[in-house]
Amino acid sequence: MTQPTEATPTEAEKIAKKRRGLKSRSLLLLIVAGGLGLLSWTQTWVNLTVNIPSGGSKDLAVNGTIAAPALTALALCLIALAAALSIAGYVLRLLFGGLSVILGLCIALEGILVLLNPGASSGAAVTEATGVAGPASIAQVITASSVTFWPYVGLLGAAIAVFTGFVIILTAKHWPGSAGRKYQTTPRVRVVDENAMPDAIDSWDDLSRGEDPTDPTIAPKP
Repeated sequence: MTQPTEATPTEAEKIAKKRRGLKSRSLLLLIVAGGLGLLSWTQTWVNLTVNIPSGGSKDLAVNGTIAAPALTALALCLIALAAALSIAGYVLRLLFGGLSVILGLCIALEGILVLLNPGASSGAAVTEATGVAGPASIAQVITASSVTFWPYVGLLGAAIAVFTGFVIILTAKHWPGSAGRKYQTTPRVRVVDENAMPDAIDSWDDLSRGEDPTDPTIAPKP
């Protein structure tokens, strides 16, 4: 008794699978980048010790919501970009790939500003705690500052977004396109039984595709 043999995939099927995988991985990376941005944004970025004008000192834990307020919008844009890319054509893929690079650079700028000057980035929290306003006055009441690892998580998301953007630009033409009539390579031939009554459902489908249901050269779908 002969054992059934599995059909080996053709070269075209291998290429199609590779292209689908390329697209899926790119979209996943954008979602990961946006997710890292949102996650880090909700965590503590800076720890400060400030002098209270009325006397004493106070420790402050400054979240990304204050230190990097624009991060949430940028991260959400990355996630929305992944959704838009899933149905985008070639030209839009190029544009969205460039947008991913820009969003990643903006997220990186938010993180770098905090790392370079955590006190200035935490000005709103210092003002709320001490009543002191203005960059110079805020700098004077801060006695100690340290940065947590969460800004680096945001920078990691930024790096992923920039990398993925360039990958999308370089590989956009290899992504699988949406299925449609314009991608059909073989003509359809309608086999018509002159004695048979026309099928209303098939006729409606033909009209929906912009075809003439009475045209004998177009085959109905099985």
